Amino acid sequence: MMSLLYVLIYASTLIFLIASAVRAVHYARLPLHLRWELYPVPHEDPERAKHGGSYFESTDWWKKPATFNWVGELRSMLPEMLFQKVFGSSTAGCGCHRSRSILDCTW
Repeated sequence: MMSLLYVLIYASTLIFLIASAVRAVHYARLPLHLRWELYPVPHEDPERAKHGGSYFESTDWWKKPATFNWVGELRSMLPEMLFQKVFGSSTAGCGCHRSRSILDCTW
């Protein structure tokens, strides 16, 4: 009975590692425009955060010093962390509503 448990543990670990490797290879083979994460970045400058932009939009971004907006970051993250609020449309289709808690979601 104990050997069956060991076989199950090793098999599930092996399946997990193989599935993770397959997903990583699939993600790496996607064209670059499909791998971009397009969403508003709250720690950007306020003029860029309005439209969801980032410092990558500017020409020669690698030559300029990076700036970080802590106020924007905290304004966006604190309600989510403290009150379990769900913002935006990232939960579309999961059964959540914008005014409900993430704990009420039916994933």
